[in-house]
Amino acid sequence: MTLKDKMHILVNELLQIGENEKRYIKRNLQKEFSDLDARGIIKILRLQALLAAKDVCLKDETIWFFMKIFAANNFENGTSLFGTAMKKIANKYSSTEHRLENIINQKSMESQYSKTILLRQIRFLKSEKISLDLEALFADIMAWNHENKVIQTKWINQYI
Repeated sequence: MTLKDKMHILVNELLQIGENEKRYIKRNLQKEFSDLDARGIIKILRLQALLAAKDVCLKDETIWFFMKIFAANNFENGTSLFGTAMKKIANKYSSTEHRLENIINQKSMESQYSKTILLRQIRFLKSEKISLDLEALFADIMAWNHENKVIQTKWINQYI
């Protein structure tokens, strides 16, 4: 199974999250996985078990980060790729290129800072009525640490 297939399964599971779960995620967007209460951990472990039954194995911290991205994208799966979405707002906001550079310069998407700046940008894009393709975004995040910076190069090419 390819990474894209796995992310497709993940997004389909996220799209089935109920209203109570959505409210919980929104209330806890600022929290890291380690700061969640038992209710949050149970929600993540349930999703993790559903995914594992479909051969999609992700760490609980990764699932929580993806749930937060899903919430920032207004619980939708859109069509815009990240670099393309940034290009759409570039003429309107002079800081767009700097924001993109700041994200692309992150060595990993595992630090709190990296996650925070990416989530802020996703929320900003959503405020501009741009909804991201979550399958592509999640796959990009999973492949972020590739030694040849394939994802970073892809996002730059989408932007220019």
